[in-house]
Amino acid sequence: KGAIIDLVNRTRLPVRPTEQLPTERNRYAVGLRFNKRFSTSTLRVEQRFYIDSWATKASTTDSRYMVDLSRHIRVWPHARLHIQTAANFYRLAYSAVTDSSGRWILPTYRTGDRELSSLFTVTAGGGTRIGLGPPEGDIKYGIVVSGDLMYSIFPNSLYVTRRTALYGTVGFDVEF
Repeated sequence: KGAIIDLVNRTRLPVRPTEQLPTERNRYAVGLRFNKRFSTSTLRVEQRFYIDSWATKASTTDSRYMVDLSRHIRVWPHARLHIQTAANFYRLAYSAVTDSSGRWILPTYRTGDRELSSLFTVTAGGGTRIGLGPPEGDIKYGIVVSGDLMYSIFPNSLYVTRRTALYGTVGFDVEF
């Protein structure tokens, strides 16, 4: 669990430096997707690997199993797992020292952004697509409704160590 605010304020140094991030960040990602169509369903599994010049590494796995209930209705469960390491300069708390003249010496880079810490997110949900018009047409229309519940854990964060989110979408799609 994170420290209580009173404890943090009692042990805090008198300087209040602002966030300072590197001015450049190189990001690299590679993704893979596997799709398999069965007679009345489709399995889709995606994998993404990520690394950047701040030493953050991440892996995201996403899967859906879409089942055709009829010619116009498709439903699916959805699952996603995301895990990442912290940026190389992220710290739970930053410390400073004074030099011989009494000036504060601060770490070059510092942040309070928990999204730059290590984190783990699991997502579960589902959705449905309702096809409008004949499925054999050259242009296909549909309405998509989906919802997901996401649970994140920030194991090295001061105040927020867990977060739950609900995400929903309603969309209109066209295939041509």
